[in-house]
Amino acid sequence: MLSGHLDRTSVNAVPISITLTDAAGNMMLTPYTTMPASSPAIDANRPTVTGATLSLTTDGNSDGIAAISDVLTLNFTTGASETGLVATTVKVNEQDALGALGGSGTSYTMTYTVLGGHTDRTSVNSVPISITLTDAAGNTMATPYTTTPVASPKIDATRPTVTGVAFGTTTGTLKIGDTMTMTITAGGSEVGMTAGAISVNETAYEAGSFVDNLNGTYEVTYKVAVGDDVAEGGQCTVSVMMSDAAGNELAAAFATAPAANVTPTIDATRPTVTGVAFGTTTGTLKIGDTMTMTITAGGSEVGMTAGAISVNETAYEAGSFVDNLDGTYEVTYEVAEGDDVAADGQCTVSVTMSDAAGNAMAAAFTTAPAAAVTPTIDATRPTKIPVPDTPTYGLTTTFTWSNPVGRDYSDVVVSYTGTSSGDSAIVAFNATNIQITLAAGTYSFMMYGLDAAGNRSAGVACGASIPISAIRTRGISLIPGMKKPSGPASSDTPTGVGIATVFGFDPIRSISKPSALAVNLLPVGGPRYSAFIATNVARFVPLESTSKATATSAAMKSAIPQTAVPEVAIENATGLESKGTEWGANPETTRQLDGSASDGIPASFLPPSGLPAPGDAGPRGGDSDSLAASEVSLAGPAAADRTIPLLAIVSIAVAVLALSAGLALLLRAWRGKGAKNAV
Repeated sequence: MLSGHLDRTSVNAVPISITLTDAAGNMMLTPYTTMPASSPAIDANRPTVTGATLSLTTDGNSDGIAAISDVLTLNFTTGASETGLVATTVKVNEQDALGALGGSGTSYTMTYTVLGGHTDRTSVNSVPISITLTDAAGNTMATPYTTTPVASPKIDATRPTVTGVAFGTTTGTLKIGDTMTMTITAGGSEVGMTAGAISVNETAYEAGSFVDNLNGTYEVTYKVAVGDDVAEGGQCTVSVMMSDAAGNELAAAFATAPAANVTPTIDATRPTVTGVAFGTTTGTLKIGDTMTMTITAGGSEVGMTAGAISVNETAYEAGSFVDNLDGTYEVTYEVAEGDDVAADGQCTVSVTMSDAAGNAMAAAFTTAPAAAVTPTIDATRPTKIPVPDTPTYGLTTTFTWSNPVGRDYSDVVVSYTGTSSGDSAIVAFNATNIQITLAAGTYSFMMYGLDAAGNRSAGVACGASIPISAIRTRGISLIPGMKKPSGPASSDTPTGVGIATVFGFDPIRSISKPSALAVNLLPVGGPRYSAFIATNVARFVPLESTSKATATSAAMKSAIPQTAVPEVAIENATGLESKGTEWGANPETTRQLDGSASDGIPASFLPPSGLPAPGDAGPRGGDSDSLAASEVSLAGPAAADRTIPLLAIVSIAVAVLALSAGLALLLRAWRGKGAKNAV
């Protein structure tokens, strides 16, 4: 049977026609025709394919490109309706199509799955197809049907590769939360790749950090997590899985561990604190006192830094944190107002620190050391002292007050500041009054209460700024006939600058007040001298701002009784010396002066400034002048009690004596001349 013969699609349908001729040449007059029973059906035509299309059935990356494992469907039609067709050979992209031939009649389908290593097709309409069919009768197509169907997709059947990774940070130490960039290099400088499972130090890369640099390199960011430690000199493992633009993954993850010299150290362990101890464990602290606290780090870790550290809910003293380099640390706590801790109480502590890499503790270390190792803290100021009664003023100023009910002050402090000199001092007593002896000047006063811990109450002002004047002498008179001083005794050696030699005088017996200002001789130039009275009576010695009396201030400011033995020093403009033989032998010179009025004389020896002029009102010697806290000046005496300053009185007295002596000499000379003439 040959191709092209008539097909007989049913049995008993094959026509037979027989015409015979015998040996003599006789031929049958009519052919013998019949359709023998049980004659088979006849298929004498080869199958044909008239057209084919190829489409992407499954697209894992939804990009229209057939990648590895994607499936394409081949649809083709036959020239005649066939049953029982068999796909003898069907190739798609030069690969055998898989699966059974589907369809019937003239429409049939087959599928093709892209596998790694198949031929890439970088453009559409370029996938070759070859189809060879065999029909049910066994007729096989004489030649395969081949074509490149229109709209066939691109095929990417090559897996991407990674050729290397590099860390952006290669030295130093990373801590928890720090980030590091890793650069990935793709094989063939392939672009358009996407990130799969990528891990650094067994930690997944930071989501959203993947970057395509469009040059065949890619970057991801790794963030250090707790437990990601890499010791100094250690290696950090890397695992990279990526896909190309078609969705093809690497055949296997790219795994490596960059060398230690290009790998940073990673400290991913949080530090701990195991305990604290107070440096002061007994006694009582007051406001402003300090206490050291020692902190012990877990594992004796060194190089830690202070975070939020508080003692008794008060932050530690700034700048006091110390690393002892043995796993212990110290901070200083300063008691603030309100930080009270009772005698049997506990003092709360909260400590947060960071290690050398910068890792902070997971949570603050909090504790409260036992009362037995915790000092008492008295951080409450005593109540204000009641407003003092009106102070009284003189050379001695007295303050009195009432101690409030239920509050016993350990001490009461009067702080006074001399606004004219800038001095200040504090005097404390256990009483309800204080007496302070002051030099002349203008003062402001504040009073405070102190508790047993030493906490100072709020201050109470004692009046406005108050001028206090030294008591002035009045009515002092020198009796005539003073002894002429002889040479200085060895015991008269001067001890204060501005004092040379001291000479004795008769007792002063006539004085209008029971006390007077003690002063010193001062030069006025030439042979004339003004005498100020100085006393050796160490009574009513005034306090300086340092609460100590000096020899010079005592000599100048002491009050003297009605009868006293004065001591007089003599000096002139060129040096300290006596008045010559009339006044005894020359004393030892203790200092050369340059001739200025006050050179070499301590300031406290000079007449106090601010005294009222002669005839003006002013406090009287020995008077008990008083001043209310709100007043700003002392009350003066009546006009009848006005006095003349001592300097003027003594100067006049010396001048009169000198004039009397001069007149006596002139009279004697005149008388001598008269007697001579008489002779």
